[in-house]
Amino acid sequence: MFDRFGLIRFEAVPLERFGLQKKWRRLDKLQQEAEGLIGRYQEAAASVADLEQGRQDARDKDLDAAAAALRTGDEVPEAEHEAALDKELAGAVRTRDALQRAVEGALADVASYRLEHATRLQEEISAALDAKAQELAEHARAAAALYAEVEDGRLEAKRLAPVQGAPENTGEPQDTTVLLGPMTTGTIAGGPNRGEVEAVLNYLSSLAQSVTVVGDGEVA
Repeated sequence: MFDRFGLIRFEAVPLERFGLQKKWRRLDKLQQEAEGLIGRYQEAAASVADLEQGRQDARDKDLDAAAAALRTGDEVPEAEHEAALDKELAGAVRTRDALQRAVEGALADVASYRLEHATRLQEEISAALDAKAQELAEHARAAAALYAEVEDGRLEAKRLAPVQGAPENTGEPQDTTVLLGPMTTGTIAGGPNRGEVEAVLNYLSSLAQSVTVVGDGEVA
């Protein structure tokens, strides 16, 4: 609704994010209507503000025309610029106020529908989040297993790497082979250590048991 500063406070339920857009078609339609009307109201309010800002310019034009007529002895013309502005402004204000009333009605419908179906909506949001958390947990468990294989493999590769002794000096020229790019083993420099990575993956694996919805769609 409108707050004391005339600003609109409305937060739609993100049905698409939860995969519930098709299942809650009525709510989705009501929210889209409200959002569309809010956009139109904001445009109309901005138009009224722009017209109001042009009042002094219109008044100056009328005064300039009147002053010029007085200096030449002609009849002072009517204030046509400000009168035209007033007429345009009256229409813009009427449009803005009508849209405000339409917005209020649309927001009331959304609030009423959400209140009527609050329990079922929260249950289905919770179920959708549980499903996403379960999928994330499965990916995290697979990632943890693969990560352990990679880290263990790096340690094994480092242990098995042959130790090369210094070449024997025979006094004769030797062909020299230079190996660039040493084998990477262990934790990558600058990255988190293995324990930190595994802790994060274990946390993600546990999300399937911790996601619930409390209050008005608040996730805990």
